[in-house]
Amino acid sequence: MGLGLQVAHDKGADQALIPADFLIGEDQRIVEAHYGSDIKDHLDLERIKHFAAQAEGVRG
Repeated sequence: MGLGLQVAHDKGADQALIPADFLIGEDQRIVEAHYGSDIKDHLDLERIKHFAAQAEGVRG
């Protein structure tokens, strides 16, 4: 699922950095961590929407 975005490759970028996404629960704990293999590797949007919907249900 590409958005047609061009990612600039910074020659000075730190190659040791790992792209990551985190879902944080109401108690401020990490519920899910996703460490990407590259800058375009993220949690699936449907997973994020499902997580957000569950959080809304808890808050009611």
